[in-house]
Amino acid sequence: MPKKSIGNRQVKTTDAIIKYLREKGEATTPAIHEYLNDRSRCTLRNGCTINRLVNLLGKMPEFEHCGMVYLPDRYYEVKEWRLADWV
Repeated sequence: MPKKSIGNRQVKTTDAIIKYLREKGEATTPAIHEYLNDRSRCTLRNGCTINRLVNLLGKMPEFEHCGMVYLPDRYYEVKEWRLADWV
């Protein structure tokens, strides 16, 4: 089992993403971004930029890429994420 790769600056953001993915199972990058920046659902003070979110999802072993989803209202494909089995 890999160790968690959480640094001090992204602990709250990573915990919020893990909480959301445990609740939903799988979610797209825009859905996670919307959740993190919605004050009524998430308690992050300043939210999260899309660049920071993509870096966290792509570089941390806690999150797995599980496919691509086409969003017809945005006319492009986005990645879908889930938690690793060991989390």
